[in-house]
Amino acid sequence: MKEIINQINQSIEEKSNRLKEKTERYFAAINIPSSSNTQQSRNIKTNGSVPPISYVLYGIAGLSTVGALASESKIMCLGVAVASAFGGYSISKKMGIKTTPVSRSSPNENIGFVKNEVISKVLDAVKKITEEWEEFMELKQREIQSVISTSSLNENEKDLLSSKVFIFEIIDISISEFSSMVNTSVSAIDIKQKLEVYKDKVVSAIDEAAAKQKDKYNSLNL
Repeated sequence: MKEIINQINQSIEEKSNRLKEKTERYFAAINIPSSSNTQQSRNIKTNGSVPPISYVLYGIAGLSTVGALASESKIMCLGVAVASAFGGYSISKKMGIKTTPVSRSSPNENIGFVKNEVISKVLDAVKKITEEWEEFMELKQREIQSVISTSSLNENEKDLLSSKVFIFEIIDISISEFSSMVNTSVSAIDIKQKLEVYKDKVVSAIDEAAAKQKDKYNSLNL
């Protein structure tokens, strides 16, 4: 029986190591921008570029002017020349200045968005870690209960030992603590530092849960 308990405790140790590795990967995958840029709408002037249509209209204006000198319909040709010249100038002016709308956002809005994203990703990571631990421990609980029930102890002793391991240890970590930590941050660097601190807390909580659970099983003395 003692050998079976040792095997179960060994599997708990291995599981805790895997969960700590996963914690490192989950947290490393959380990307935090190095800075939050404030953007605003602006006009971008395009220098030295005249659209081809303007040249065409200028050409028509020139030909119309020449035609006005040699034609009897001087008024009509001059009208075409003026209209073409004005059209070429207008298009050239409009195309010369290009307004590029860019979303305007304040640093506070940007840092708030980053905080929400980080909290959401950490919540998801912690949920995955704790759920995997609990599913694993439910299996181990059934194994240890089976060991107790098949032992040579009397029923009273079996009931006593079963009660000692009736509840398994959980990974005791609070996501609300992390939310409070991040919400007091004022910069991306501050968020990164608190993310690292909280990751260490998660790793320590995994170690603590595994150690307490192994001690509990060792205390059975089967």
